[in-house]
Amino acid sequence: MLVLKEKQAVSYDYLLKSNQEAEVRCADVLKNDAGITSDILEIMDEVQQLGRKQVNIEGRIKRLNADVAETRCKQEETTDNVTAIFAKVCSTEEIVGGAREQKQAMCENIMGIAKDIHRVGEKQGEYYGMLLLLKQTLDDYMTKILENVDGVNCQQERISTMVQAEGRTAAEASGKIDDVLARMDRLRRSAEAIGDCTAQHFRTTRLSMFAVRLLGRGVSCVGDNHVLWCVDGISDYIDTWSPSCERICSDRFVVRGY
Repeated sequence: MLVLKEKQAVSYDYLLKSNQEAEVRCADVLKNDAGITSDILEIMDEVQQLGRKQVNIEGRIKRLNADVAETRCKQEETTDNVTAIFAKVCSTEEIVGGAREQKQAMCENIMGIAKDIHRVGEKQGEYYGMLLLLKQTLDDYMTKILENVDGVNCQQERISTMVQAEGRTAAEASGKIDDVLARMDRLRRSAEAIGDCTAQHFRTTRLSMFAVRLLGRGVSCVGDNHVLWCVDGISDYIDTWSPSCERICSDRFVVRGY
């Protein structure tokens, strides 16, 4: 707009200067020599040229005015578009702010869940280590029991061998039958005592690695062949190897299943 106005002002100034020059020349001609026709004709030609130039300049000015009006309309449309875009930007910033807050809250929740998972993993590792240690202890204990059972079986085999030898001796020496019978009776009582000791060893075995009330009600299986029952709270069912219906709250157990 300013450029157009400047051009228009320059054009008007030019026309004014041209007219002033023409008037000055006409005055000079009239003062100096009113009869000089050639100068008048030249001045008329210049005036006509200036008129034609003025017409051309006015046409340009009209075109510039039309361009200015069109530019003003486009500027108004651009202003409306900028206003609408600014409103959309404001609403988008509000949406982005809400999404940012939601994202921050989700990140905090995820961090809390990750910390909980880490703590659970640590607890699981501790419990797994305790279970491995307990399993190793039970395996060692059951190995010792099996070794004791093997020793008792060897003793029973030796006693059986001795009984057979004594029987053969009794058959060969019929005169010592009473003595042999007495010795066999003593051996039988020894075998029964060993059997009772073995049964007692199996029935009441204290497992120091279990705490009081650890198992609660029911039975505990160790491996594939060994079953443990609590001694306290079991009455006549102990001979049939069945668990008692009473509450188990002891660290003494019955061992069966070899």
